[in-house]
Amino acid sequence: MPDEPKTAAKPHRAPRVTYSRAVALGYDAAGDAGKRRKTTSTTLKSEDSTLGQTDRKRLINRARDLRRNFTVARWMVRKHLDWVTSFAFQSHTDDPEWDTAVEEFVAEWAKPWNSDLNRRHSFWQMLRGAEACRVVDGDLLFSRLSDGRLQPIEGDRIQTPFGHSPKGYEKETFVNGVQVSKTGAALGYAVCDRDEYGGFVFRTVLPAAFCTLHAHFDRFDQVRGVSELASAMNDLQDNYEAKVYALGKMKAAQLCGLVTKRGSDSALGTVTGSGDSANEIPFSVDMGKGLFHLDLEPEDTAEIIEARTPSEEFQNFWRQVTMMTLKALNLPYSFWDESFTNFFGSRSALINYVQSATHNRGHVATTATALLRWRLGIAVANGELTLPAGLAFNDAMKFQLQPKALPWWNPLQEVKADLEAVHGRLISRRRLLAERGIDFFEVVDELDEEEAYIATKANLKPPAPATPPPPPVADGYGPQEDADAIAK
Repeated sequence: MPDEPKTAAKPHRAPRVTYSRAVALGYDAAGDAGKRRKTTSTTLKSEDSTLGQTDRKRLINRARDLRRNFTVARWMVRKHLDWVTSFAFQSHTDDPEWDTAVEEFVAEWAKPWNSDLNRRHSFWQMLRGAEACRVVDGDLLFSRLSDGRLQPIEGDRIQTPFGHSPKGYEKETFVNGVQVSKTGAALGYAVCDRDEYGGFVFRTVLPAAFCTLHAHFDRFDQVRGVSELASAMNDLQDNYEAKVYALGKMKAAQLCGLVTKRGSDSALGTVTGSGDSANEIPFSVDMGKGLFHLDLEPEDTAEIIEARTPSEEFQNFWRQVTMMTLKALNLPYSFWDESFTNFFGSRSALINYVQSATHNRGHVATTATALLRWRLGIAVANGELTLPAGLAFNDAMKFQLQPKALPWWNPLQEVKADLEAVHGRLISRRRLLAERGIDFFEVVDELDEEEAYIATKANLKPPAPATPPPPPVADGYGPQEDADAIAK
């Protein structure tokens, strides 16, 4: 039997992704809130392709609008910033004079007229604002100027000009306004100015070597950051609208109606209708404004038409949705509603939150450290600071950003626990004080200064040294057994 002719094999092609299907693969908050049911697809895309330039604008605009108008969203961002952007700068080298000089220099440079190009914000305020942009917009760009000042550039101004590429650049090398190398490293940022019509006009491409991007990344191949509120944005919007509708319903319920049953033909108030026609209301009654008195006979009754709103079910649902939205920033609900749980529940929630806040603090500290090292490098190069003899620059840059301390819940018990931990050599005094936001070396210097001053006063005696706490006693022993165990 002769061989049948063979059909040439067709080359394999990736499935075509239509526009509607591509939108279904992106962020709900950047699309139509009424069409959230997605279809499963095998197409895998980078995060920057998933959230393109147009959808990015829509997402940023919605996040900013919620922050402007919805108290919950605004509070979420503000509370997050309180925890992750409060630092104290401390220089720690073997040269006390250098440490003092560096700390004084940073304190002076951090003032608005020295660190901000626009002279509006101090360095620490810019750091807080940068983290707010990271949470809401996804990222913020710091342009480092040659005179030692910073220019913060909001993320929506970083974009590839619509319809064309910057002169001298290939559009294919830009991803959402960032020029990247073949490996994905940032080479430059296309910065645009806002025009009077709400659009953008290309200005320049800033070299990445002179910039620091503060961004939220979820994936390794991500070029631009994405708002941390993206997953909660639709729920925040729904809660905001539900609150408005519930408030409207509650206001309408205040326009109460009165149902009366009379045993006689007399009216309760002034009769304004004649009731000549059978289709007309026989009469209407004007009860006046404010409080009123009803003159009722024993057989008469009067009831107020009342709508119980907002209902208990609505309040519980609103609370549950709010709990979910707070988790976008790892915030416990007890932060929002202090009466939600007891002391121990609040304490447990706080401990869990501090662990997650430490991670976000690290991102802020990394950006701050890069900017501070850059500025101190300029200071050394310009002669604003003089390195001590024999001290290399990297060794001179030994500083830390100490997070703001957590206030004591029960000072007496916590101080006793700290003393026992130090006495048992479970923690160093330096680390313990650092957790409280206190510089150990500053405390030692201050104590030494105090003692020296007290010694100059003849009528004062130094305080007696504190008695170390007794060692902990194992559970299960009686008084005599405890004494025997300690003696052994």
